[in-house]
Amino acid sequence: MTVVSDVDRGMVIWVSEENTKCSLDVFFKILGPERCKKIQSVSKDMHKPYIGSCQEFIPQALEVADSFHAVKKINVVMDSYRREVIESPDNPKTEKKD
Repeated sequence: MTVVSDVDRGMVIWVSEENTKCSLDVFFKILGPERCKKIQSVSKDMHKPYIGSCQEFIPQALEVADSFHAVKKINVVMDSYRREVIESPDNPKTEKKD
């Protein structure tokens, strides 16, 4: 699913059932080139098709990762690192007993 919101107005302005480049392209095509040129920034998840659509239709816009997906990604990396440290043979708390 693709959801486009206007943060300034605090409302959803467009929804598509798919989450493809084509689904976001449709939104930008409906918006038209003149209104696309007025977009100054976009906050989105790091889904590669969305990146491609934004680069094609709103290259002037500052792209920012939305906080939900950024924090989620950071948590995944941190959890992986914690497991690595805990399971490390150099960790004194995981000393092997003879």
